Amino acid sequence: MRNLFLLGVIVYSALQLILNHWPAAINAVGAASFPWMGLMVVDGAFAAVALFRLLGPAFFEAEDEETKELASDITVPDSWFYGIFGLDLLANFGWHAYKFAFTTGTDSFGYSLWFIVEAVALFLTWVFFQAAQHKAARERKARRVAGNA
Repeated sequence: MRNLFLLGVIVYSALQLILNHWPAAINAVGAASFPWMGLMVVDGAFAAVALFRLLGPAFFEAEDEETKELASDITVPDSWFYGIFGLDLLANFGWHAYKFAFTTGTDSFGYSLWFIVEAVALFLTWVFFQAAQHKAARERKARRVAGNA
């Protein structure tokens, strides 16, 4: 299920990049395009991190010690990834809700689809975030018990 979620993050980020942020950056002039370019970087970063989390262990199954150390050095807790991605989703959800409410016709329909997709994605992100927090708490407790023994 986690891998399916990460694949969803990759697809969502790619769609945001291709359908929303890239066209907005192209249509903006001068400094007005900077926020859209920043969002393009954020989309690319989420897709890259999700791809790394999805395929990362396969890249680091080497025999030498240096590569094994590198794999353990670059781990980021799942709760961080889900939390930051959830904030990105929440911001996009708010923007698309605003555009959905204040546009008409086909534009409004398109924004309503994004609104629905992001509502479902926010729920799933929250579920995964909670599970990651509980897992981290169990691991901390196990380390604390092992340290006291």
